[in-house]
Amino acid sequence: MAPQSENSSQDGEKAIYLRWPVPTEPESNTTVARKALEKHNEDAVEVACLMQATMSPDLQKNMEHKDAYDMIQQLKGMFEKQPRQERFDTMKQLVSCKMLEGSCVSTHVLKIKGYINHMNKLGYPLQDEMAANFILNSLPSSYDQFIMNYNMNAWVIIVPELHGMLKTAEMNIPHKTNRVLMVKSGGVKKPNNKKRDHKRKGKRKVVVAARNATNNKHVAKPQAPKERQCFECN
Repeated sequence: MAPQSENSSQDGEKAIYLRWPVPTEPESNTTVARKALEKHNEDAVEVACLMQATMSPDLQKNMEHKDAYDMIQQLKGMFEKQPRQERFDTMKQLVSCKMLEGSCVSTHVLKIKGYINHMNKLGYPLQDEMAANFILNSLPSSYDQFIMNYNMNAWVIIVPELHGMLKTAEMNIPHKTNRVLMVKSGGVKKPNNKKRDHKRKGKRKVVVAARNATNNKHVAKPQAPKERQCFECN
């Protein structure tokens, strides 16, 4: 499909040259048709110049002899990600996103909302109930009571309302990290094995010394040899 009139270019809607190429021949051999084609060519050249002015020098060399339509097609092939692959990657990140125990629930919900909004931009919007289920499924076990109340009451709320309710529930959830910090601040001391070994060695020495003293009492002392009288000097 090619531009049919010059009203679009006169109104400033020159983005049309990014969607369709400018025809090489006029629709008819009339003066009006030829003037319309000349006007389209001038506008297309202007759009191409504006595009090249915003490019890096390397890209300018590659796009030097291309019109606006050819340039945008080549740029899409170089930088635009395939929509199907992008949807797959976004959904994979959404499903695998899990909140760590003790982390901020508000930051986590904002991250989930970013994935949901990106899916909407890709043409796959999630309904409010489905979006809420993704958020609840990503919460840690400390929010099990909140999830139970949510399902029992059959709440149907939008994501911003769920965000506010989770922030309120977070204030009433005791975190295990606080208990760990209290134990650490109390200064738990490890047993000094060196002192125990030293005391044990000292006790062993005392016991051995006592045993030796007891054994020495029962050992008979050797008798001194009897004196003999000298026959020469009596």
